[in-house]
Amino acid sequence: MRRTAIVILVFLSAVSLSARQAVTGATSPTPQNPQDARPPRDPRKPNEAGTARIRGRVIGGEAGTPLRRATVSVHGEGYDTPRAALTDENGRYELKEVPPGRVQITASKGGYIEVVYGQRRPQQTGRPVDLAAGQTVDIDFNLPRGGAISGRITDDIGEPAVGASVTAQHWRYADGKRQLLGVNGAVTDDFGRFRIFGLPAGDYYVSATLEGAAFAVSASRTGTCKTFYPGTANQSEAQRLHVTAGGETSSANFAVLPTHTVQLSGSVIDSGGRPAGLGFITLIQTDGSTGQFTSGGMIKPDGTFLVTGLNPGDYQLFVQLGFGTEDGESAFMPLDIGSEDLTGITITTVGPSMVSGQVIFDGPTPSSITPGQFMFGARPPTRTFEMGRQNGPITVRNDWTFETRLTVSPALIVGGDISQKWTLKAVLQGGVDVTDTGIQFKPGEPVDNVQLVVTDRTTTLTGSVTNERGAPAAGCTIVIYPEDAALWVQDWRYLKTEQSDEQGRFSVKGLPPGRYLAIAAADLEDGQSSDREFLEQSRDRATPFVLGDGERKTLPLTFKQ
Repeated sequence: MRRTAIVILVFLSAVSLSARQAVTGATSPTPQNPQDARPPRDPRKPNEAGTARIRGRVIGGEAGTPLRRATVSVHGEGYDTPRAALTDENGRYELKEVPPGRVQITASKGGYIEVVYGQRRPQQTGRPVDLAAGQTVDIDFNLPRGGAISGRITDDIGEPAVGASVTAQHWRYADGKRQLLGVNGAVTDDFGRFRIFGLPAGDYYVSATLEGAAFAVSASRTGTCKTFYPGTANQSEAQRLHVTAGGETSSANFAVLPTHTVQLSGSVIDSGGRPAGLGFITLIQTDGSTGQFTSGGMIKPDGTFLVTGLNPGDYQLFVQLGFGTEDGESAFMPLDIGSEDLTGITITTVGPSMVSGQVIFDGPTPSSITPGQFMFGARPPTRTFEMGRQNGPITVRNDWTFETRLTVSPALIVGGDISQKWTLKAVLQGGVDVTDTGIQFKPGEPVDNVQLVVTDRTTTLTGSVTNERGAPAAGCTIVIYPEDAALWVQDWRYLKTEQSDEQGRFSVKGLPPGRYLAIAAADLEDGQSSDREFLEQSRDRATPFVLGDGERKTLPLTFKQ
């Protein structure tokens, strides 16, 4: 991440959740009551000592050299932290006292590509292993060496581009579509040189961006734009660089292109119509589902602001007032910046809304579970990178009531019991189910009629995959999705993917009741299972089935080449 991003994050960390949550959609609520800060450990599978063992050997590269001090870890449902072991001088490891259950096993070492057991290629879903009590499983890993791309970045007059942010990108699926996404990056040194390492073998596109300090105000209207190798601002004209396992491609030399920059100016007023005082404004240039910090600055005491050095493009603007206060007002708006300055922009901030309600059970309230075992969070309906669109954590009180401050409407509620025994069945607002649409509210207005319905009547779908000869098909990706295409929206809870194990078996929990389609596929790219085109093409060969409330169903699938 470039230096401007670091400066901006230092200011914003005092007033908002991590921007990373907005990108990934993760919700990791922080308890607000110290007495509730440590929820009880999962009584079913709390990383207690088990009787199973996992052992094997880790080697690396084409030569198959034993890897010393490689890390092998195992995690699964109910694990609060992964179990891990280091390999010895012969590359051997052993994980003892592992609890039984379905787990995934990962091996990693610096300079090598991390491998999840059962992967056919990097970033693919790994194959689960079902451990029985007292069982010993032997699993070996061969970690490929990471490749590298190196080169030199200059400016338009041939001088070294010092501190340029250089990114290696490749095509992959995200948010249901194929996009050019960053894999790894580096910053150039005082000679303009860079080296990006730890890359899986494959084809990459390299881009570079050179920016000044986040708060610099300059009369110059000349800057640089995001430039792709071999020296083009047009992504379609970028050239691929091939990386082999353990190899280095050292020819990525190019110059960042100059461009005319524009500036944004205006004023910020609060919800009371007064000029905003202490506050910060951030502009983020968007690129598909990814975000890129570009510039920002403080709001002056009279509420005015000036942001310089902007390249034309689509942006997201975020304003935050009142650092370090829970009631700090904020504002968010998209901007389309062209080749001319934008002046006279007026931004009005709003305060958060207090949303309150209670957790209720689908049935009698059990005595064996406590409010501290539940963790809920709120987020926007989509995972698009939108700074400032994070919502607050939800802490459940001892009387099963809760309240939280939310900044953006609508807000989806996610989470449940940390043991995964109890799941969120429905979110009701005034008795209306808003589980998939989100809680609606007006800025600054309280909402006190929300109910979070939790249930232990979760659905369980198990089955096995066989090939056309009737033999178990291991390592297939099982994709389960709703029959109704209207539910094929970004970030939906009706989609589940799982890999079949060595015996071709699979298990999926927590699907909402409804009508579904299931298909067993091979060699899917990471994220391809949410691509609408793939789902539509799979309809004719998918197996339909219906899940009832809390139903346990067995589903046989056939893998067809």
